[in-house]
Amino acid sequence: MYVDSVIPFYSYDEDTKKYSSVGSAVLISHRSQLFFITAAHVLESMQGKKIFFYFERILYEVGGLPAYLSNCSLFSSRNDDPLDLAAIPLPEQITSNCDQSKFITFDQYAAGVLIESPFFQAIGYPHSKNTKAINRTVSVPGEFRSEGFRYTVIDVTAESFPYKNFSKEYHIATCLTKSGVMQGTGIYMNIPDLHGISGGLLQKVNSYNKATDGFDVAYPAGIILEKKRDNSAFISIRLAAVFEWLDLHWEYLLELLSDGVAKPVVLVN
Repeated sequence: MYVDSVIPFYSYDEDTKKYSSVGSAVLISHRSQLFFITAAHVLESMQGKKIFFYFERILYEVGGLPAYLSNCSLFSSRNDDPLDLAAIPLPEQITSNCDQSKFITFDQYAAGVLIESPFFQAIGYPHSKNTKAINRTVSVPGEFRSEGFRYTVIDVTAESFPYKNFSKEYHIATCLTKSGVMQGTGIYMNIPDLHGISGGLLQKVNSYNKATDGFDVAYPAGIILEKKRDNSAFISIRLAAVFEWLDLHWEYLLELLSDGVAKPVVLVN
């Protein structure tokens, strides 16, 4: 399972002195380079604010860490952008001592392409839960908390496309199975609203067991864009399209590395 391959983003309001959980990002490894991949609208929502991310048990303040966003100039708004992608190439300062096994590769994605399963799981950091958690624990030494969740969802791609500029060739549409998620106790538990998991990971699960919420194998499948439809589905972009997009803009992405700065935050006050 790929829960450890997703991280949270936070913004900080100087006026209120409060943090806000604003989205998620997926750890991707491609052509020996490590990236955070998220939805472009997640980064755009943080413009003008202090930005933080939590990675390898360290809270980093982003200080000029450059990102490359998909071009939406051909569309009326970001909401119509079928890519809605942002890539942050990570400098050695961040990656030198990290666990690179957490970074998803194309081969891991490809292993699941031919696996037939109607069940997926959306992994991310919901806004309400994590906003409360960071404001409660960030100033307490050793107590900082971030809480990732996985939501079991079903594939509704066939009945959801075509839709705007989205298509089943490049996107997956999924929908929550119920208002709660089945845990090992066999009881449906309340789960936080999905708001905030944009930029998180959609993983396909094989041999899913509804009674225990268990499965045999998980395969990374897409980046969550959280585009809501009338049928309550949300849309993810397939990882094949993400890797293709990275290849298309590879030289420019490497140029961004020379400008990367991220400052670790000491979690004491």
